[in-house]
Amino acid sequence: MDPLSIAAGVAGLITLTAELSRALVAYGKAVKREREDLQLLLTEVSLLQSLLQRLDSFLRSSGVANVTFHQTSALEASLAVCKATAIDLNERLRKLEAAGLSRAVERFKWPFSEKEVVKVLETLRRCISTFQFSLTLEGW
Repeated sequence: MDPLSIAAGVAGLITLTAELSRALVAYGKAVKREREDLQLLLTEVSLLQSLLQRLDSFLRSSGVANVTFHQTSALEASLAVCKATAIDLNERLRKLEAAGLSRAVERFKWPFSEKEVVKVLETLRRCISTFQFSLTLEGW
């Protein structure tokens, strides 16, 4: 794949992470209490979003215009995993939001077990490491 095609995927992931950040903040405001796991997720998503913006700039730069990425590359694989994780988190948070007032108790229930949060954090951190490594290799 060419860098601009990957950049388009990165741009889509930036949008997904922005939606996820908003959903996490909205959940935190709705329940009006601090959750350590919520804050950890929000921090990792924010870090990921910032790194994706740098990656997008790199992929759109003239220095990589003639580079081709294979679909089996670590960058491609990390983008796919990261996208799937962001979509899953967004969908689960949207379901809570859609529950409405008739199911208020369920709306305030944290939709992730501790084990799930740990797994998501590990996945996000692996993606962040891969993206950071990609940028470091190229001096970005």
